[in-house]
Amino acid sequence: MGGGSAYLFSGPGLGSQSGNVAVVNQAGNYSVTATGANGCTATQNTVVASNIVVPTATLSASGTLTCAQNSITLTAGGGNMYSFGGPGVVSQSGNVAVVNVAGSYSVTAIGTNGCTAIQTTTVSSNTTSSPLSLTVNVPLSCSTSSVTLTATSGFSSYVFSSGASQQGGPGGNTATVNVAGVYGVTAINSSGCSSTATIAVNSQNCPPSVATPIGPQVGTINQAVSLTIPANTFTDAETPNNLTLSVSGLPSGLSFSAPATISGMPSTTVGSPFSVTVSATDPSGLSSSTSFQLTIRPASSSIYHYGSNPVKLLGCGS
Repeated sequence: MGGGSAYLFSGPGLGSQSGNVAVVNQAGNYSVTATGANGCTATQNTVVASNIVVPTATLSASGTLTCAQNSITLTAGGGNMYSFGGPGVVSQSGNVAVVNVAGSYSVTAIGTNGCTAIQTTTVSSNTTSSPLSLTVNVPLSCSTSSVTLTATSGFSSYVFSSGASQQGGPGGNTATVNVAGVYGVTAINSSGCSSTATIAVNSQNCPPSVATPIGPQVGTINQAVSLTIPANTFTDAETPNNLTLSVSGLPSGLSFSAPATISGMPSTTVGSPFSVTVSATDPSGLSSSTSFQLTIRPASSSIYHYGSNPVKLLGCGS
């Protein structure tokens, strides 16, 4: 108010006065009395209104932090502007903040009138792996060529290591194996957290077995013979490529040369057909055998002509 030389303010929230200016901090009716230089006075009234309504702040979390969901959003409401606080605020846009650490979070909501309100919420986490074990029903043996691995049930999915044949798809907790070794499984629980387990599958050493028998063989006396024992004659689960062969029952003139050759010139037909035995021995000393028939034929007959009637002379051993 102007027009006087002295002023006197009054009202319910008068804080301070300097000349023709007064500071008030409360709504209500205020008046000022102005006194002129001639001592005359005049009074003027005014009403100070207020808008100090505090906003109703809200704050909610979109979910729980898990191994599969490593960040969530906080959504605030009730204000015009917002300021978030807490241990893991990654970003904020308007009334939404992204957080990635469990803990207590707050938001300060600022109303259009500048008044503020604070709201808090707690973000929880579930990032604990579940206990997982892996068992085998029986060891591999000469009579059991395949065994079953079983992982703890109740997980969302399972992945078995190479060499294990999973049963029942990704949700199946069993797998079969037919070779000794160390096997593992990784399982994911409902929170997306992974657990791992391993187990050693042992096996009983089994002797080699006959895979493809050798068929009958034929040679001729005093003529070169060479026979290579086929590689697929024997098989062995543990050491298929490390078998030692031996041969017995060969006629005179023939011998065996490692790793797999029978050769020489048979010198007799006596005892033909011969039963030749081939044995395969693994590194631990276990073996198996198979036999084949070897027929040694006489040499070809010769024809000599004496006069008009030919005479047939049989060769030695015929």
